Amino acid sequence: MKFYQTSNRRRLCQFWTDESGAITVDWVVLTAAVAGLAIMVATYFTPQIFEAVGVTVVSYLDEARVRP
Repeated sequence: MKFYQTSNRRRLCQFWTDESGAITVDWVVLTAAVAGLAIMVATYFTPQIFEAVGVTVVSYLDEARVRP
């Protein structure tokens, strides 16, 4: 029984100190941060973008002429 506990304790210590997947976690966190920042920027600038596009479309429609 003592061998079984020692083996599990050793495996747990090896698992805890293993850093082989650490770079994957770093990339996932970095990607999530960039995506979150992009969503915040898009949410902040969306009203201004829609207003600018609306003004541009209205100005083009005002200048448009109907062909006879």
